[in-house]
Amino acid sequence: MVEILSTWLEGLPLDAALWIIVVIFIILDVLFGTIKAILTKTVSSEKARMGVLHKMGFICAMLLCTFADIAQNAYDFGFSVPVLPMCAVMIVICEIFSLCEHIKQMNPDISLDFLHKKE
Repeated sequence: MVEILSTWLEGLPLDAALWIIVVIFIILDVLFGTIKAILTKTVSSEKARMGVLHKMGFICAMLLCTFADIAQNAYDFGFSVPVLPMCAVMIVICEIFSLCEHIKQMNPDISLDFLHKKE
């Protein structure tokens, strides 16, 4: 399945692939967060609302970076920095840490100490 998905993503333009990857990680985080809340009996509409607003912030950041990349391609500012890939990587890393936290809370026996080390 991973091979099929990666082959399909390779055929897409980079921007489209980044958007799809970010949306997949956001959906996974929402799904895992919902499952965790059900398992730990902490379902709360307020927490869900805040989570959705947080995810909307990520989508807005992606939109802003997309427009920045479009502007850089349309006009010569004297420099060109591909900000969308950097934003996508930051969001995916945040979502991976969030997914790890959900997994840890669903399965307390799993050791994820690397998430809390400050070294």
